[in-house]
Formats: sequence, C-alpha cells, structure tokens
Amino acid sequence: MESIPIDHASRSSDTPPHSSIARADWAGRLVAVTRRAAASLPHTSLPVTDLHAWVLAFRDSAGHRRAVDPWFLSHLLGCHPPHSAPRPRSPDEDLQIWLHLAFPEQPLPRSVQDFTGPLVPSLQSRGIEIWTESELCALHALSHLAGRQDAPHSLKRRLREAALWMVGELQPDNATNHPWAIHVFAAIAADENNAHADLYAQSLLHNALIDGGEPDAFSALILLDAARALSAS
Repeated sequence: MESIPIDHASRSSDTPPHSSIARADWAGRLVAVTRRAAASLPHTSLPVTDLHAWVLAFRDSAGHRRAVDPWFLSHLLGCHPPHSAPRPRSPDEDLQIWLHLAFPEQPLPRSVQDFTGPLVPSLQSRGIEIWTESELCALHALSHLAGRQDAPHSLKRRLREAALWMVGELQPDNATNHPWAIHVFAAIAADENNAHADLYAQSLLHNALIDGGEPDAFSALILLDAARALSAS
C-alpha cells in the first residue's frame, strides 16, 4: 500500500494553526468503522480468478455499480483489473487517473500536469454534485499514483495543490456520501495543523456515517482504502 506523499515544502505561511488529529489516530478511526467491510473482502491469497469474480459481481448497498468500480476495487485487492472489465473509450479525467494506475500506457489527463485548479474540469458543467464527487475520486486515485516509489516530486506537489484547491472551492456536502480522498485531507491536517483540511476530512466522514452511523458498502471500502494509506505513511 502506497503512503500519502504530501509536498509540504510549498506550505503557505498563512496556514491556520490547529490541533489536528494525528495520522495514526485518523487511521484508527477509519478502521473502527470499516471492520465489517474488511471482513467481507476476499482474501488476497485466493486465485486471481476468484478476486476478479468478486470485483465484477460487487454491488453497493443499493445494488448500484459505477464506472470506477473495477479499477478501484482491483486496486483495493492488489490485483490487476479483470480483462473483461469495460474500459471506456473517452473517460473523464478521474477515470483516466484510475486507468493509468492499472495501465501505465493510459495517458494522464492534462489537468494533472497543470499544477493548479481542478483535476476534472470537463465535468464542471454537469452539476456541482457530480463534479465534486469526481474531483474527490480523482484526488483519491492521484494519491496512490503519487505514493509510488518512482513517482516524480511534481505529482506530490500536484496532490497537495489539488487538495487545497478543493478545500477552498468545493464543499464536501456538495457530493454524495462517498468519502473519496479523506486520507489526503487528514494527512494535510495532521502534518500541517491545517484547520480547513481537518474540517474537510471530518465532514467527509460525517457524511459517510449520516445514515445510521455506518457507511454504506461502497463508502466503507473507500474508508478502508484510506485507512490503509494513512497506516502506511
């Protein structure tokens, strides 16, 4: 599991002081609400055909499935995506980043190389809810890409810049209850005592637990992946 590679060298001097939760404490908090999800995962020692069968059969608590599911779930299990998983011909930027994680020949979107602004500008016209969730989903994927040992420093910088841009421009309440990239905001909050990033992470967790105090099946897997990333850093 990749760690969370935040570039703190570009930290602004006007970052608000704050007594944030440590990375390890954040990881513990997320593990506590994802035990059931962790127990539901197939063991990674199983044949890859069994892992692929689980990835392809997965549905969330409402019976839904998203375009990102095969790429995210395969990453969560540490296996290559199933060959039968449909690869979109013209993916939006968030899916492009997830696809690049699995298929390095898949080019990264221009937005990753721009260093400023949104990661998924193409969806801004689709409505604030879709855009916000897609931005967070893209940031989650970018955190894994930037966490690889051979990742260039520019990706770490872009990760932090994108996260802080979202804190300033997109409210987490605009999205669904899927807590994408919560670990990125928690890491910035813990490492930089950043109150705004901490509030963003807290809001994502609150929204994920708003229905009966437990995350839905898909959100729980996102939180589990985030907890692993925080524990590895």
